[in-house]
Amino acid sequence: MMLRDLGSTGAGRALGLGLLAAWPLYAAGTLMAGLAARGQAERGRPGAAPVAVAAFAGAAAGFLVTGTFLIPAVAPPSIFLGCVVVLSGGAFLYGTSVGDARPESVVHKEATAHGLVEVADRRAGERGIERRLRVNGLVLGAELRESGLPRLDHVRAAAEWLGFRPPRGPVLLVGGGSYALPRLVRERDPDTPITVVERDPAVTRAAYAYFRIQPAHRVRTLYGSARAWVERLSERFELAYVEASGLGRIDTGAVVTVEGLRALAARLEPSGVVLVGGHFTELAAPRLVMASVSGTLCAVFPEVAVYSPMAPAGGEPAAALWAATFGTSDGWPVEVAGWRRWAPDAWLGGRDAVIYTDMEGEPRDISHA
Repeated sequence: MMLRDLGSTGAGRALGLGLLAAWPLYAAGTLMAGLAARGQAERGRPGAAPVAVAAFAGAAAGFLVTGTFLIPAVAPPSIFLGCVVVLSGGAFLYGTSVGDARPESVVHKEATAHGLVEVADRRAGERGIERRLRVNGLVLGAELRESGLPRLDHVRAAAEWLGFRPPRGPVLLVGGGSYALPRLVRERDPDTPITVVERDPAVTRAAYAYFRIQPAHRVRTLYGSARAWVERLSERFELAYVEASGLGRIDTGAVVTVEGLRALAARLEPSGVVLVGGHFTELAAPRLVMASVSGTLCAVFPEVAVYSPMAPAGGEPAAALWAATFGTSDGWPVEVAGWRRWAPDAWLGGRDAVIYTDMEGEPRDISHA
């Protein structure tokens, strides 16, 4: 009956079938796929399979609703057709608009002798746009574009730790990333000398061009091997921070060895503190890395604390912050950025854990190191 009202020709019947079935099916599928793509982009987990499932479910729902409820219920046919066209058109346009948001947009890319430096924007839900700095695919900096707040958990934890115990002298940061931490140190203390050691000048250029760090923050940057600079510097520092994300994949990993940490300790004031922070989501065995870093720090410093978002008996940790000193740990915070402070021996153990050295030998049990 409905098809006859659309016309007696084959073309008319084809148009009617498209309006009654194909158009609602396609529009509902587009809407569901767009909503799924937006949700994944905001969570930072893009992927094709869930979007395809949502598209299929939306298409099926559109077809069933049209055939089961609207066709028998609406008369005359012209009113029904108008509703189908308008509602399906609105669903199609909205689904297209929300689904057009790509998981991220690369705003800068520079290839150097040390690798690929990228800056990319991605949605962070209601918080706005998150801007990330990557080196060879590893995220080494992330800030909210509008406010400049750091988005990497270990950087937030380090910044909060420094709020409890502000440095009373020069600060050394091994690894610049987006320069969020030196910027926050400078904003709290306009007079503290700040030195950053960075392997690749392209990282610094990207940070100054696309993040909140500016020449007015007066941060000195030394370019070259992190380990070489740690051993060569003559001045002493009240605080040293070492970026250890993706341990072993970046140059600063050479500092997180017994020999490297001893060289770093020689640059500290007697009451100086070393902070080591990183995220390990791209490593195969984050817990094993945490045990090894903890054991390595304990092999050099008498006072070590571990800050982690989960208990040692929990799952694989995504990130961590360590604090170490030859002085006293009295007054150190018991919690930073929601991370509890743990004694280092809580994270030691496992016969596959190692103490990192320049000439690393066979793995050994460091449960009682």
